[in-house]
Amino acid sequence: MGELLEPYDTLEEWEKEIDHRPSFHDWYNTIWPPEIYGKFFDRLNGLTRAESKEMWDERDRFRQRYKCIPRHELSSKQLQQHYDVYQVYYESQRHLLDLSSFQFLAEVSKKLPNLRKVSMSSELRYNAEDQRPIWRSVKQHILVGPDHHPSPWGEGFGGVIQTLSILYACEASQRGPVSLDLDICKAEFWASINALDDIAEGCGRVELSFAFYQLKNLKMKIDYDSSKRLQTRNLLRSLASLVRRCTNLQNLDIHVARDMESQPRIEYDFFKHFGSVSIPHLKELKLSLPTTEKSLMRFLKKHSTTLRSLSLESMELLVIKDGGSWRSVIRELPYALTLSSIWMESLEDSEFGNNYLTKKLCEYDHGLDYYAALEYYCLHGGLFPRLEPPPRSD
Repeated sequence: MGELLEPYDTLEEWEKEIDHRPSFHDWYNTIWPPEIYGKFFDRLNGLTRAESKEMWDERDRFRQRYKCIPRHELSSKQLQQHYDVYQVYYESQRHLLDLSSFQFLAEVSKKLPNLRKVSMSSELRYNAEDQRPIWRSVKQHILVGPDHHPSPWGEGFGGVIQTLSILYACEASQRGPVSLDLDICKAEFWASINALDDIAEGCGRVELSFAFYQLKNLKMKIDYDSSKRLQTRNLLRSLASLVRRCTNLQNLDIHVARDMESQPRIEYDFFKHFGSVSIPHLKELKLSLPTTEKSLMRFLKKHSTTLRSLSLESMELLVIKDGGSWRSVIRELPYALTLSSIWMESLEDSEFGNNYLTKKLCEYDHGLDYYAALEYYCLHGGLFPRLEPPPRSD
């Protein structure tokens, strides 16, 4: 429900968004079939700078040809018929666009007094939204899908309206879900978290204190593009801002997956803004994100009196000055925390790279006793275990 139909004042505005052409990539490959000529970027390998420039110039010429292809071949009568259908669909969802009432989801939520868990998800990552089953079916009637138009809310809303609707219903009824599960990769959603109170105030709503206070469990799965520095900085602040509101949490689960092309930098420390975050009743913490030893241990020590279960999986200590090491973190854990359970898997740092403290490798190369010794030390202290990467097989 995150992609709502756009308001178009005229048929001409709507028609500009119709595009029945194949993608440039698909069209270009019909002229230069990769199975015959090879992929474009493969053909660039080994070329001189002048030869490479000529190939890029040629590709630009093809792009200009592509722009001359008609976007559709519909008659005026057909356009009017589809535009009328579009208007019918748009009118049917008008109440979803009413920022002053959040009517739809709020009303539904009020009818679910036993609602205990809310999950928000933007699924089918990295696929065109137009190709989702529902959109693919609807688009043949309305001709325009979410990939063709900008959001009318700019960067302000990408699922936030829907989340606010449910939370306001909980606020009004003084009851509602104790678990919130966010599996959202859209940058717009996370950029909006910082502005929750501003959005609420603009809609004549009070601060969402109770709705966040009653949450006991918060799980967040986040995808981000680390090459987009401003989006990443907004995401880091938004993440801390959201957790800071949930002062009654008992279980916190944060899983971060970034693209693997860009190297992380200091601003990609996902615990960088957690210095002022305090969760008095936190019992269980599951983390999978890039951070530094300093940021991680600062947060763990702040919650040492209540934290009993810790999971660190696919965690990376950033390769920067003072990024820290897992050797140092593990050495300090039994003295900083009083844990009853711990899980460690695929922990990376500059010392051991991506083979360090992978439980499966530990068990395979060192035997079960190796990981058992690590686990025992983290829970009970005592003799510091041998820490070394699994032997290489070459």
